[in-house]
Amino acid sequence: APSAPIKPSSAPAVGGFLILETPLPAEYLIRLPELIRLIGLSKASIYRLEKADAAFPHRVRIGQRAVAWRASDVARWVETRSAPSAAD
Repeated sequence: APSAPIKPSSAPAVGGFLILETPLPAEYLIRLPELIRLIGLSKASIYRLEKADAAFPHRVRIGQRAVAWRASDVARWVETRSAPSAAD
């Protein structure tokens, strides 16, 4: 059975990242406007990270002129960014 739609824009933010009460399905694809809301970065910052940070999720082509990011990849990246570092 499909789960209820997730509204990331209404989720609370912690450290610049949105905290979702309901995890996104692993096969869920996130389009750019939703990715911007979820991780709190601009389009330019996302594109820069794609090129500079090997750990940042890579986009998936879903059509001739459409791309998206896998929710599981984005969630994994957010977890690594929000985890306390050894220096803390």
